[in-house]
Amino acid sequence: MFVAYFLAVQSGVIGDVGTGAGTSGGMAYERLAGIAEAKGMHESNWQIFLRAVGCNWLVCLAVWMSLAADTLSGKILVIFFPIMAFVAMGFDHVVASMFFLPAAIFAGVPGLGWDDTLRNWLLAGAVIFVATSYWYMYLRDDSK
Repeated sequence: MFVAYFLAVQSGVIGDVGTGAGTSGGMAYERLAGIAEAKGMHESNWQIFLRAVGCNWLVCLAVWMSLAADTLSGKILVIFFPIMAFVAMGFDHVVASMFFLPAAIFAGVPGLGWDDTLRNWLLAGAVIFVATSYWYMYLRDDSK
């Protein structure tokens, strides 16, 4: 806990207790509101879907490349760049959205609701590509 607190204070994410240094709560709220509004209110379903496909392609590339690497340092190195790329390009990852959007709703960002959040969590990839393919491969011929 101390290490996490120290790194957060040193990087300016939070201020040191009693000093007033670091990022104020207002700046953190503005950043959270900006991310949540961009993810939840200003994208169409088609944009969300295409950003999710790009993100998942890069995540799968990172997994595949880590399986191809032999050493631990090689595995760490090859997963870093695809993950960094999807974050830098602003792709939508459902797990990241599961934090940002509810946090913004609980913080009271105006105009953002649960309907925007559920629309952003478009689970097409998980339902169509993962669950359906597993059903087809393993449960389709189940005669029980």
